[in-house]
Amino acid sequence: MFILKILRIFKKEFSTKALSIEGSGWCWLVFNQTFNKIELITTLNQNSPWSIRKIPLLGLDMWEHSYYLKYQNKKSDYVESWWNVVNWDYIGNRFSELSD
Repeated sequence: MFILKILRIFKKEFSTKALSIEGSGWCWLVFNQTFNKIELITTLNQNSPWSIRKIPLLGLDMWEHSYYLKYQNKKSDYVESWWNVVNWDYIGNRFSELSD
């Protein structure tokens, strides 16, 4: 039950951060090796977390081309649907590799 609550909170925070992007950009869950922790960040345009020395674990493309054909201007519907294709096993395994 606790894990599900944490996941709901994470999804809400990630989605809110993604929807706050104006124009083109990405929302990321990244691993910060300097502090050995995960962070939520956004990048503008095609900028990558690698350019700020952070390792991407999960990325959501918020460029118009990623949602407009199917969702038009309903970005929140796009973000909600996107959660259905997130590969949690990969994210968990990748985080385990990095945090050891």
